[in-house]
Amino acid sequence: MLEIKNIHKSFGDMDVLKGINLHVDLINIEVSAQFFIHLKMAFVCGLIVAFPYIIYEIWRFIAPALYDNEKTVVRKAFMLASVLFYLGAAVGYVIVLPVCLNFFMNFSISDTVINTISLNSYISLFISMVLMIGLIFEFPSVIAVLSRFGLVTRELLRKGRKVAFVVILVIAAFITPSDPFSMFVLAIPLYILYEFSIYLCKKDN
Repeated sequence: MLEIKNIHKSFGDMDVLKGINLHVDLINIEVSAQFFIHLKMAFVCGLIVAFPYIIYEIWRFIAPALYDNEKTVVRKAFMLASVLFYLGAAVGYVIVLPVCLNFFMNFSISDTVINTISLNSYISLFISMVLMIGLIFEFPSVIAVLSRFGLVTRELLRKGRKVAFVVILVIAAFITPSDPFSMFVLAIPLYILYEFSIYLCKKDN
């Protein structure tokens, strides 16, 4: 058995996650799984580290097609995108992932069924949490660009708060297919991002 003790050991001492003390025992049930998972994690880590450079290359590709006044807005939005991606990845790793793991590890349909987590399933959950939440956190930077081009207005976003809240709950439930608490843990920062997007919209819209 491959054992990883207290992967999120420090999380049990955090007030925001008080009561969560994770202990994950992982097993490998495939001959080549550890090798390919090692490669997968190396790729994911490289993608996370290189994200600002990827954003920069995308910016270089679209910049020639923009006017000077548009370049300033889009450039700032791309810089914001890098910050938001890392913020989202941190939220996914530090807050959402431990909450979901705590739910799945302690949920059982019967006392006779023991939760034994495979290495592959754990890594899949880890990657989906970190990358998906990181990408979703890009929403304000997209809104900032659309607002500057006149496609989205501050008033439109204000009127759509109720609909946005429902959509956010659906997205949070899709990313964290567990208990309602996990869903709300993710929904709260997503709604804060929505309000931040309203702030980024042009005032004269």
